[in-house]
Amino acid sequence: MEGKRNSNVIQRRRSKAKMPVAVSEAQATVSPQPSVRTPDEIRQLAYEKWEAAGRPPGDGSDFWLQAEKELLDRS
Repeated sequence: MEGKRNSNVIQRRRSKAKMPVAVSEAQATVSPQPSVRTPDEIRQLAYEKWEAAGRPPGDGSDFWLQAEKELLDRS
């Protein structure tokens, strides 16, 4: 048991050694990502589109996709 524990400690030390100590400014710069819309925002807009279309039968997936695209385009 002792040998296995020592092996785990050594592996953790090795994995920590691979991590960079310092990060250059260029590496730290992260490009902005489009804001992620929540399902509630998409659901609300899809519902409004479904109502505006006269509440047609179906699962509403087309309205969901339209709402999702519209919200992404706004970002």
